Amino acid sequence: MPEQKLVEEATKQLGLPEFPVDPDRVAGLIAQMAETQQLIVEPGYGDLADQQVCYAPAFYHTEVALASRLATFARSPVAVDVPRVERWIDGYIQKKGMVLSEEQRRAVLLSASSRLLVLTGGPGCGKTFTTKTIVACWPLIPRRCSFVTTRTTHFKPRP
Repeated sequence: MPEQKLVEEATKQLGLPEFPVDPDRVAGLIAQMAETQQLIVEPGYGDLADQQVCYAPAFYHTEVALASRLATFARSPVAVDVPRVERWIDGYIQKKGMVLSEEQRRAVLLSASSRLLVLTGGPGCGKTFTTKTIVACWPLIPRRCSFVTTRTTHFKPRP
């Protein structure tokens, strides 16, 4: 969470109308927690490049370890007969009377030739449809597929 947002949220959550919390004091506590490694504070990146970002140590270290393991896993090469998979995709969509967008077709092909595929997109873009096509493609994949999931999450804005 961006440090400034953490200060604002903590100030709001901890304060009472008759006993407000000083944001500078919260910022000081964040700095103290960072010094004692009770909180990880690092420079942000991307949209948060101009801010400091705070992490709970357990979440931070778990995420770093997971990212490292996934990167190692994803770098391992996969031998696959790409023309065969492309022919299968063409036959499958013709048989089913379906049309895959270029992105969906690329995702199905990547699922056969990659060790890791993250399929994302907004509601109604075809994630479930693409996943069903990927699962139908499994007999062509020269390895066991360990995990496939789709999940729709609906966020409600806070008042």
